[in-house]
Amino acid sequence: MSLIPDETPLGAVCMPGTHESCALYGYPISQCQQPVTSISRQLEDGIRFLDVRLRVVGDTLLTYHGPRPQRSSFDQILNSVHTFLDAHPTETLILCIKEEAPPFNARFSSLVYDNLRPYLHLWFLEQRIPSLGEVRGKAILFSRFERKEDSESKAWPDGMGIHPTTWPDSRKEGFEWDCGGTPVKIEDWYRLSSFLEIPEKFQTLKDRLEASGDHQTTTPFTLAYASASSFPLALPTTIAKGFGFPKWGLGVEGVNSRLYRWLLQQLAAGKKVRACVMLDFYRDGWDLAGLLIAMNFIDT
Repeated sequence: MSLIPDETPLGAVCMPGTHESCALYGYPISQCQQPVTSISRQLEDGIRFLDVRLRVVGDTLLTYHGPRPQRSSFDQILNSVHTFLDAHPTETLILCIKEEAPPFNARFSSLVYDNLRPYLHLWFLEQRIPSLGEVRGKAILFSRFERKEDSESKAWPDGMGIHPTTWPDSRKEGFEWDCGGTPVKIEDWYRLSSFLEIPEKFQTLKDRLEASGDHQTTTPFTLAYASASSFPLALPTTIAKGFGFPKWGLGVEGVNSRLYRWLLQQLAAGKKVRACVMLDFYRDGWDLAGLLIAMNFIDT
């Protein structure tokens, strides 16, 4: 990111991200990333948007995907994030936090804040989309949880970062909301009936990414999920990687392979993507992170 001008709006930066960043275990239902891709490894690989799902266990925030524990804690995640930023002061990253529930815990919001409080100087908590120069060396909070005003009046005095005002479940046409005057556009259609809907899922993703590259007076912030899953015919690994030998007509091509080919075509044509693109199994056979990063250096 050191080569991207400071004045660049964050919405104009193409960033690779991971969906369910800590879901390293529970194949084939709960796993969304390879076990070797710890948070530290993801950051070193160029991932700049992390999607973390947490659950309150005792007085601790632990990572979960559905009912499956993922063998790490929020404290460990923060240590990886802060260590990375200390070593790479020209970088920034977005950390999305969501409570993996039910059951919901009334202390979730305050526990997140208590964990962040010693490191607030490393965090951007204003509810707006910043420019890159404002957040170099910092993490940006993307809060997909609510603050309990009655019991947590002392928490979050500086804001909760990028905080969605709406998040409809698996809306195919996507949805939008406003963050401090910047339009936020999201594609998160994930509830596929089966792997037969992979082509339609990819088309929906592609349409959102193509729109992100259009020149507009106001640069929106675009978040697009390449991931999808449902049991039993659309498991995360099937949607991301496909199966069989699709080149020979003996199988189904996954979203990742389709996205890789399309990104190569976009790069060859000099067409930009300006979005955070959330991936499952990003390190499996394709350098998707590298292609998305390269989008930032196309001259148009």
